[in-house]
Amino acid sequence: MKKFIFFILACELLLSCNIFAFNQADLNKVLVLSKKLKAGVAITKTEKNLSKANLSGADLSGTKLIGANLIKADLDGADLSNANLSKAMLYGANLFETNLSGADLSGAKLIGVNLSNAILHGANLSNAILHGANLSNANLIKANLSGAYLRNARNMTSKQKAYALKQGAINVPTFKQADLDRILTLNTKLKAGVASHSLPKAEMNFSNANLGNADLSNANLHGVNLSNANLHGANLSDANLHGANLSNANLHGANLSDANLHGANLSNANLHGANLIKANLSEANLRKASLRGAKLKGANFKDTKGMTIQQKLNANFRRAINVPTALK
Repeated sequence: MKKFIFFILACELLLSCNIFAFNQADLNKVLVLSKKLKAGVAITKTEKNLSKANLSGADLSGTKLIGANLIKADLDGADLSNANLSKAMLYGANLFETNLSGADLSGAKLIGVNLSNAILHGANLSNAILHGANLSNANLIKANLSGAYLRNARNMTSKQKAYALKQGAINVPTFKQADLDRILTLNTKLKAGVASHSLPKAEMNFSNANLGNADLSNANLHGVNLSNANLHGANLSDANLHGANLSNANLHGANLSDANLHGANLSNANLHGANLIKANLSEANLRKASLRGAKLKGANFKDTKGMTIQQKLNANFRRAINVPTALK
């Protein structure tokens, strides 16, 4: 009897520790898929579909899951060491504390995944898409990040960023996480219909913010104060920057295509090499703004203020529209 009670208590302890958290049916499906892929057997889309699978804590080391659909799968604490996940779809998957050492994730879609505390030692992440991924405390030692896309990757340390740049990753975030979180919160409010003039000035103030390489495409930033902000390489395509203060902002190489900059203050802004294709700059203040090398095809300069002949000489306005003719 005592042995039986001890057995029950032991089982309860194991369950409370989450050791057997994975779903056995999901695990069986993964192992069958891996076996077939290793044997070179033709696989159907249904067999590759492991979306929302519960594989928490499962031993999947050495499995072959090329192109598998693991969207929103729970792989918390799973062992995927030396697994082949090349071109796998892992949108929104939970990879918290997952062991991915030596794993092949080349070309994998890891958009919005949670990789906090994950072990990626020696993993191949070449050309993987890690847009918006959480890399808090992730171990990237000896990982291959060549061509990895890291736009808006979250909670990266300066050491991780330096390593990613050295490895040849692209769109490595240079933004300050707190600044990005704050401006995305503002965007949500403005998109919900909250009037910018009704918000406290502190909520609209992003002066000196570091938003380098941030993805703010299609964001509503009407009337926001981004003076002296770092927006180097940021994606602001289709963004609403109507009446925004971007004076002295660094917009070098930023994507502002189709952005609404009507009435914006761009005085002394650095727009060197920026993409302003089809941007609306009507009534914007461009006093001493640098437009050298900017792409201006279809950009609307109607009634802009402060433009000079020198600015016109330094940039190609040939395909821009409504460019002021009376320049100082």
